[in-house]
Amino acid sequence: NSLTSVTHPYASRWYTWPFEVRPIYYWQGQIDANGMQGNIYLIGNPVVWWVSSLIGICTLVFLYIRPRLVRKRRRIIYFALLGYVFNFLPFVFIERPMFLYHYFFALLFSIILACCMISILYDRLSRTRGRNVANSVYILLAGVVVTGFIYFIPISYGLPIGLDDVQRYMWLPTWR
Repeated sequence: NSLTSVTHPYASRWYTWPFEVRPIYYWQGQIDANGMQGNIYLIGNPVVWWVSSLIGICTLVFLYIRPRLVRKRRRIIYFALLGYVFNFLPFVFIERPMFLYHYFFALLFSIILACCMISILYDRLSRTRGRNVANSVYILLAGVVVTGFIYFIPISYGLPIGLDDVQRYMWLPTWR
């Protein structure tokens, strides 16, 4: 509590975490003879991060408007929502500098919730459009997630890249 007047360039407020507005810059390597440099950012896969946050919001809407839609997986959905709230809500009341990693436990519950809702979507697509369509959507989504992971490997693991190339990984101006 005594750290309220302290600042840090990579600190972020709790309400920015679900949308990964401010990752943390951990390390900068030496520039090699080819002009390449490694940089390590604590940055998640934006596909997972943003989709799970969006699905969380949609779940709340579905629970209010069409609760029958989630009936089959109601218990796990309520478990994930409660886990999310209990792991996220306490940070709302903290005034000291906090960082993106404070959100990790809540993120796990957000991902569990997203998986449940994607499973409901898969079942619904299987019934209404057929299993091939449902499988295609599932494979497409999995492919986008894997592509996002592979894309961000250089700045997640500190692989040497050109100094100008770092900028293409900065999708939001707050990421730099």
